Amino acid sequence: MNTKHWSGTATGPRSVVRSTRAKARRPFVVTSSVRSTPRPSKRAVVAGRIGDAAAVWVLAIGYAMATAVSLHASESLELGEEVFSNNCAACHAGGGNVVAAGRTLEADAISRYLDGGLNVESITKQVQNGKNAMPAWSGRLDEDEIQSVSEYVYNQSKNNLW
Repeated sequence: MNTKHWSGTATGPRSVVRSTRAKARRPFVVTSSVRSTPRPSKRAVVAGRIGDAAAVWVLAIGYAMATAVSLHASESLELGEEVFSNNCAACHAGGGNVVAAGRTLEADAISRYLDGGLNVESITKQVQNGKNAMPAWSGRLDEDEIQSVSEYVYNQSKNNLW
């Protein structure tokens, strides 16, 4: 090999060694992509941590309330099913109607025939006051039983469980 040729160019063996050593000695240079926003103050950091803790508490309380509501709802549906079986099933077995065949407890029939449509309030009003051949149950059942059976009928109808 011709050493004169290698030493005179930037691609020779010595220039490779030099360029590697030079790169190793260069200090790390921070570019402009560092932090473009200023750091938050200590007060803001503390407030953020308090806010995070409060959010955790709100979520925990919300979860506890939702669990309590769902337990109450399942208990109410159980009571409603019991009340329905003991008092309503004679005429409305399986969501049907032995007195007036078309006026069943299915969602479309309740929406069509019940004043106010398919909702718990309308069903409660019907159970309390009766209508046509259906007797009023307000003197026979207490408020919790009427509310529970109304929620049960609504749940069964809305979810097509008859």
